[in-house]
Amino acid sequence: MTSFRQTYLEVDLDTLYQNARILRESLPKDVLMMAVVKANAYGHGAVQASRAFLRAGADWLAVALAEEGVVLRDAGITAPILVLTPLNAAGFLAAAQYSLTASLHSLRNVHDAVVAAQKYGALDVHVAVDTGLNRDGFHTMAEWRQAVDVLENNPSIRVTGAFTHYADGENEDESFSRQQQERFMDCVAMLPKGIVLHTSSSAPMLHYPDMMFNMVRPGIVLYGYPPYPTNLAFQPAMSFLTEITATRTIEKGDTVSYGRTYKADKPHRIATLAAGYGDGVPRALSNLGSVIIHGEKCPIVGRVCMDQLMVDITKIPHVEVGDQAILMGGSGVNSITAQDIADLLHTISYEVLLLPSSRVPVRYAGLCEEDDSD
Repeated sequence: MTSFRQTYLEVDLDTLYQNARILRESLPKDVLMMAVVKANAYGHGAVQASRAFLRAGADWLAVALAEEGVVLRDAGITAPILVLTPLNAAGFLAAAQYSLTASLHSLRNVHDAVVAAQKYGALDVHVAVDTGLNRDGFHTMAEWRQAVDVLENNPSIRVTGAFTHYADGENEDESFSRQQQERFMDCVAMLPKGIVLHTSSSAPMLHYPDMMFNMVRPGIVLYGYPPYPTNLAFQPAMSFLTEITATRTIEKGDTVSYGRTYKADKPHRIATLAAGYGDGVPRALSNLGSVIIHGEKCPIVGRVCMDQLMVDITKIPHVEVGDQAILMGGSGVNSITAQDIADLLHTISYEVLLLPSSRVPVRYAGLCEEDDSD
């Protein structure tokens, strides 16, 4: 959709590159890095982020859906790509056709993988083990043994890796994660030697460095949001920007927006911005959140509307229509991060990064894109 208003996301590809480079250099040289780019790279743009991460030293990419992997292949990316979640029969066929590495979570998955491998000649897979998350992956040892038997009798399915997900990887008490690690190793003992093993996403990778095995799966940390404080200098790469479309002075007793939830206690200057919940600004930020204008934080007043929101600019002189407002990002000493917004909404930064809607265009700064970006 063509966009005329100045409401857009800006993603700094240099920052994505630097985040990945910092992480790559912190890892042991014999540990591979699988950059997670599912959900359109957490809203940053899967193709662009993947290219930045691969340039920075990522060895693998991970997606959640076969469709996401196909998008990367169609963009000319040839690096290994793992599809993390369980696939249906059509998904396995797509994985085989596009040389994606599928993940096996159940006996049904194994049988669908056999069909796909027979049609396209071969299929690489990583085996998912449920060690305590209770979401997906092989759950019982009996089912696991049956799966191993089927795999051993179908050489067109190449088992190149195995993985699990830690359920409590952000907890300083690592006892449950250690139990999961032991369960994982019991299962892996039945698989071929020399395959890649990966259990650590962003939090456990930083928290339990001795549990990395030979590959890690960083996600949110690559986008600038480590799950807890670290001495590694990761920086957010996404900003959410809009413009001022109107200004006015309201008098004491005047109200702002639907429902009249904000009432002025004295004269105020109010600016209207060209963004609302239809663009991904949460309505829950009504009378709660803030934006940055001319380097100063300005509180949101009244209810956030579908296409617009209002802020108090009383303390900022010379604000004009057309001036930029920062919904997420930094200016001078002030910044509003996805984590800041998440804290207000009692959620996580992941969700906030995915809030902007499809009518908000993305502009890229930094690294130029290249076709041979694997």
